[in-house]
Amino acid sequence: YGTPLRITATASSGLAAFTFAVISGPATVSGGGQLTFTGIGAVVVQVSQSGNGNYAPASAQQTITVSAATPFLGVGSSLNPSVYGQSITLSAYMSSGPTGTVTFYDGGSPIGTGTLSGYGIATYATGALTAGTHSITAGWTTNSANYNSTTSLNTLSQVVKQAVPVIIWGAPSAIVYGTALSA
Repeated sequence: YGTPLRITATASSGLAAFTFAVISGPATVSGGGQLTFTGIGAVVVQVSQSGNGNYAPASAQQTITVSAATPFLGVGSSLNPSVYGQSITLSAYMSSGPTGTVTFYDGGSPIGTGTLSGYGIATYATGALTAGTHSITAGWTTNSANYNSTTSLNTLSQVVKQAVPVIIWGAPSAIVYGTALSA
């Protein structure tokens, strides 16, 4: 599904151009033999030639099986390495066509979801990753017979560095020599 296909046929010289038609199945064909698949299943295409004074009209059929496509899915980060508590945006990039939501995983456990845009991008912002290295992947569950569910082809190693705490200490008041100090 989604693969462009152009039908070609070869005839004896002197014959008129071919005509193509979809006899059955989820597809359409343009005059130039360009097939556009509208779903999965068996597509029967017929090519015909009208003949001339020397050749009789002829036609032939071909069956093409269209199966569900497995879309490409990749995952990336807006900031790597990051610092504990810092917000980052995880992004999933999917080949065009599929819709719905992508789930982001940290070491196989789901941490959030993002909705695919018209450009095949889903995002999830988080500042909750602990210090250390996280194995981030993404997965998409099909919502169409035309596509198979898929997981990201890559694993993102998101490094989160320890934060440096800020200590605020007010200016001390003046004291007299010999005064006992307390907390």
